[in-house]
This record gives sequence, structure tokens and C-alpha cells, in this order.
Amino acid sequence: TCAYAFPWLDDFTTAIDLANTCWTVEEGTPWTLDTSGAGTSPRLVLDTSEAPDGPWEYCIVSPAIDAHRALDASLSFWHRFTTTEPDDVMLYARLTVDDGANWVDVWSEAGDGNASSRPSEDVFELVQGQETVRVALCASSETGGPKPGLWVLDDIGLVGDAFVGEPPE
Repeated sequence: TCAYAFPWLDDFTTAIDLANTCWTVEEGTPWTLDTSGAGTSPRLVLDTSEAPDGPWEYCIVSPAIDAHRALDASLSFWHRFTTTEPDDVMLYARLTVDDGANWVDVWSEAGDGNASSRPSEDVFELVQGQETVRVALCASSETGGPKPGLWVLDDIGLVGDAFVGEPPE
């Protein structure tokens, strides 16, 4: 099934391709699961050089995560964005607890070249007691058009400590 208990971490090691994961992408978006890296585990890749003319936004949405037992929670992931036009792409992470009716931005940065990092954002207040949490990782450009760049993501998780048994009322 495509619903997971907290804590949750996806490192894509059992995935064959993006269609065989529980991640959701809009048809025709340039997200792929790269399984070709020698000595590396599979990882999500967004190729921004495939973007159309005009403004664009590409998001990939996680499966549902049941966080109602969370004692604390952080969204963490590893990422690297490589580009020759760093000032025109924004990268961000959002959470929803109502199947996408409302999203809350929890992390963002300008796509600033060739740096890699492992952000970790405290999201406990957003996910506390929630049974359906989803994470969206997005890239966008206001000016639009193809941008030579790759956003590589791996080890995406909603992690922390959880109650054993049922949480107190």
C-alpha cells in the first residue's frame, strides 16, 4: 500500500522506476528515478532543462504518512542542485495534512549552483496528531523557460520519536 507509519524514510533502494514508487507526479513532468549511478543508491532527479517556455513549477508528492504517534518530527532530505543559472530557480518543501487542500511551506532556498546539503526542518507542530501527512518537494521559475540544471534528492524522511502503543488523549 502507499501509506506509511511514522517515522518514515525513503531511500529508493527497492524502487525499479518512478512508476513503481508511491510518489505522485503530474504526467509529463521531468522527474525521474535515477538507478544508473555506479555505487550509489537510486535517487530522484528533476531535469530543469526540460522545462517549457514561461513560468513553471514541478512538484513530487510523497505517499501518506501517519504521524499521529509522533513525539517530535523533522523533515529531512539530502539534495544537490547543479545549474549555470542559479538565481532563477527556487527549491522548496511543503507539507499537507488534508490531502493537498492546503500546503504549508517548511523549507526553501534559491537554486544556488553546485552545493549539496541535508536540510532538517522541525515540523512537529504541523504534523502532531495527524494521520495523513504528505510532503511535496518542488522547484519553480517565475521567468520560466528551460534552465540547465539537475535537482537530485535522496533519503527523504519524516523522522523523529514516536509513541509505542496509542498516544495519550
